[in-house]
Amino acid sequence: MLLIYKFDNNFVMDNIYRIRIFLHLCKTLNFTESGRQLHLAQPAISRHIKQLEEDIGCPLFLRYKKRVQLSEAGKTFLLQISPILSEFDRVFNDFKEQRASVGGILRIGSVPEAGKYWFMEHLIKFQKTYPDIDLKIELLSTDQLIDKLINGTMDFALVSRSNLGSALISIPLFQDYPVFVGKIERKKIDFENETVPVLLYRDDDYYALEFIEKNFNKTQRKNIKIIGSINSHESMLNWALDLDAFTIVPFSSFKQSQYKNKLKIFKAESKPMTLDLVYLKNSTSELRKRKFIDEMKKVVTL
Repeated sequence: MLLIYKFDNNFVMDNIYRIRIFLHLCKTLNFTESGRQLHLAQPAISRHIKQLEEDIGCPLFLRYKKRVQLSEAGKTFLLQISPILSEFDRVFNDFKEQRASVGGILRIGSVPEAGKYWFMEHLIKFQKTYPDIDLKIELLSTDQLIDKLINGTMDFALVSRSNLGSALISIPLFQDYPVFVGKIERKKIDFENETVPVLLYRDDDYYALEFIEKNFNKTQRKNIKIIGSINSHESMLNWALDLDAFTIVPFSSFKQSQYKNKLKIFKAESKPMTLDLVYLKNSTSELRKRKFIDEMKKVVTL
């Protein structure tokens, strides 16, 4: 006869120790081996299992001379009690973590513009939520940030590059769109009769160069002249205004610029650039790191 048992929470709490022994014995099917692994004498294992069987009212194991196996009731009990105990452990650990003081140091990096205009406000909110965590923040290039992650001198970084390699995990957080910006007085770009001066963020500005390649034809590209680079979006917009030049910046930087009313967008990219939170695989065992990941997932704007 197959018996199905239902237990209230008090039963589980009162017998939690014996149930753990029962689950361990289900794996080993050997009283002596379970005793060895649990640092208990074999008679103690037998006593706990016997008491559990008496509480339930039926045998959980069939005992033979040289082996042990689960009874039908034992199999059903195992099936029903395992998820209950797992849920108990989850609730207990979650509550314990919530009550624990989360402290320590987090070393966080970001590409400069996204760090100043978007990431920083979320880091401030995180600091207010977890005041005992000391944030060490650096604004660096993507290559510098990746190097620090790989050599273990940084915990998290916000970067704007994909295909980062198998050693890193990335979480997409934010999308932005490159825009081609010039003085508001210009009605159009006259590619046929003038050289078009363009400022980049850096000499190897991948997103800007890709933007030019995708949005201007071959003839137009011939008349585009790169006149320099400045690793500050605000300075790029200022120079574009003063030099009557053009530049390519993320829309968010243009929108927040003090020069936005004196400049206008001539072209906008339809394909977004994504900013990812990146960290090293198998590096998030500390509670403060898991809390940081959880909080950052809440601010995803994709």
